[in-house]
Amino acid sequence: MKDLIHRVCINLIFFIHQDKKINALEERAFSLLPRAFWQEMIKKGYINYPKKKLKASSRSDLLEKRLLSFDWKKIKKKWLFFLKEASLPYPLKLTFIRKTNSVYALNKPAGVSVNPLPPSKEKTRKPSLFEGLLSSKFSEKDKIKIIHRLDKETSGVILFARNKKSEDYFRQQFKTQKIKKTYLALTLGDFPYSDFVLSSFIGKKANNPLLRAISAMTILNKNQKIKVIKEVKLLNPKEANTSGKKITTGTFGELSCHSNKILAQWLVFLEPLLSQKQKETEIFSLIELKPETGRTHQLRVQLSFLGYPIVGDGLYGGFLAQKLNCHFLHAFEIKWFDRDKKEKIVTSSKIILSKNYFMIE
Repeated sequence: MKDLIHRVCINLIFFIHQDKKINALEERAFSLLPRAFWQEMIKKGYINYPKKKLKASSRSDLLEKRLLSFDWKKIKKKWLFFLKEASLPYPLKLTFIRKTNSVYALNKPAGVSVNPLPPSKEKTRKPSLFEGLLSSKFSEKDKIKIIHRLDKETSGVILFARNKKSEDYFRQQFKTQKIKKTYLALTLGDFPYSDFVLSSFIGKKANNPLLRAISAMTILNKNQKIKVIKEVKLLNPKEANTSGKKITTGTFGELSCHSNKILAQWLVFLEPLLSQKQKETEIFSLIELKPETGRTHQLRVQLSFLGYPIVGDGLYGGFLAQKLNCHFLHAFEIKWFDRDKKEKIVTSSKIILSKNYFMIE
């Protein structure tokens, strides 16, 4: 079941073509605007439906597409402001990991959004990774496409399609779960499962739709099958599956001896924030995660549900969230078969922080 914003985004060209005053340049620009822009247009009442007040979460399967009306004059006015403030190429330090004829693989900094965001109330904003890529590859700006996303505070490997054919190809690959992703996460506490599969349904939290939540989860750990249930009301829940394993666990000092490069960088961030007592007594767990589905905040919500939220995760109760500028979730590897049918693997062993755009070697 799809919400209204999903239908608007998918059928945007259909709606735009009905307005003869919109030229080809504007059409391309509209197609690049993020979901947040169209949610705002629905909220302001610039998109309407006869005898029904619309919300971005309205069920689109109950609506007749051709009856939706758009106040293009007002939308274009808002778009021009948005374009001026949020959609122009913006010079941003980028780290390319690999380039093929189909995609760019970048090392995304923690703290940088993938999509352009509207200006804040102070009319200031931080540039997005997409805008940085437009600036870096300006001659290809009409061809580069976002094919998947990482949360703003998540670091690591991300792919951008270099043309429309590649976009279509990779979207299908993601949809059929043929692209394999591996993440690393650091949690507070001794994570109880060594080799596991997490199966749950994730939905918007009824009393706070900006957050995701889980009402029940099945955990397969070796030969054990565990079911955990919590009384949480969800909106539009969807299946979410993740496999993983615990790599290591221990105190700050014990983890310092481990060879994992991502862990070593996280410990550099942690060290000045921990007291000597915390270094000696607090237990942390390094976990490898392989999502089989791609739900919003999937890994963060699943670990939080189990009582082991990711360090620094301010939305889901992570340790030291008020002091850290990022959370400790890193997209370590993506594996796929390119359009040439050859397997490609890219990994990121360096964490980049957006605040000062510096790199930890």
